[in-house]
Amino acid sequence: MIVFAFSKLNSTLALAIKSFAEYFSLPVEIADIRQPRPFGKVLIMVVESSATNAATMREIEKLRNGRERLVLLFSPKAEAEPFASILVEMPNLFFISASASAQDLIKGLRHISNLIETNIKFYIESDAAEEAFLAHRYVDSTNTANRMLASDYLPYIPHMILGRTLFDSERIPPALEHAQKALLARPKSIAAASLVAAAHQKLGQSKVAEKYLVEFLPVAETSMLYMIQLGDVYFENGKITDAKAMYQKSKKLDPTEIGALKGLLAVSILDGDWKSAKQMTTSALVHTDLGRFCNLRAISLTANLQFKNAEKLYLNTIKMLGKDRHLYKLYFNLGLCMKKSGDALKSVKYFEMCERMAPKIFSRVTEQLKVIRRNFPRGNISD
Repeated sequence: MIVFAFSKLNSTLALAIKSFAEYFSLPVEIADIRQPRPFGKVLIMVVESSATNAATMREIEKLRNGRERLVLLFSPKAEAEPFASILVEMPNLFFISASASAQDLIKGLRHISNLIETNIKFYIESDAAEEAFLAHRYVDSTNTANRMLASDYLPYIPHMILGRTLFDSERIPPALEHAQKALLARPKSIAAASLVAAAHQKLGQSKVAEKYLVEFLPVAETSMLYMIQLGDVYFENGKITDAKAMYQKSKKLDPTEIGALKGLLAVSILDGDWKSAKQMTTSALVHTDLGRFCNLRAISLTANLQFKNAEKLYLNTIKMLGKDRHLYKLYFNLGLCMKKSGDALKSVKYFEMCERMAPKIFSRVTEQLKVIRRNFPRGNISD
């Protein structure tokens, strides 16, 4: 049985599908999109749109929420590039034209039901793998996805499920392998390219990640997740102006987009734009531990050898926080950053500032100072 999920059960399309399914005895029913996923049935999310454009693609992305959910798009056909190519690269998307006649609609429903019934085990297992993934039952989602691969039907989907499962489990190299296989199966898949790029980011290879993402610049507005990720990659690679532009573009399309707002917050602090930074930190939308937030951003800069920007971000964050009792943690990580950069003088300077502020039990900074002083002549590391 196939279940079409609608946000409005009384919509013209929902009522039409229900009527045709009952009249022609099709294995189809309709349901409220907010209801729990039906057990043992294949769920298809329905998107009704007046145009197949970037906004529609973002709606599909939001509905799928980054998962491999099946979608029925009821919209005028996208004839022109680049959106037509995106539709083709979505094996989990079905399409019926909004101008379809009753006969064409019935034909489309029969095609969808026949296709799914023919491969019912694959689609049910796809749902099971997704449910296991969402519940963090990674062993179950992995085993199910591997069974799906054995069927050799639409290998893109199980490779994506395996890639995401392994990525969330912090097993990045095998996650990257499956993401690359998914991208090989669907070369124009933004979702696959995004997962490949995310794996490279985790490995501290943001320049490689950027190469994968920039290929999709012509269709950037189709995916909010892509725009935020590209902004983050630009930021990690020291291209702050490009990062700011991508975050601003995302915010313009959706003023409530948290990723864009947090990206702009990081840029504002790095630029020393205290007014903008303070406005965002007091916003109800950006509720974050500023010290931890900036520390993670600085760590990503350090991993990509952007030491000057990392140092600047740490120091500006420290200025913003004032007399926060946790500042010693930022000074400690700043010391580690400078140590990695090879600047022993600055490393000792920041470790010593950390040592003066840290509680007695924080012995890590003392250990770091001992190591540096043992490996470098005193004259090279102290004023």
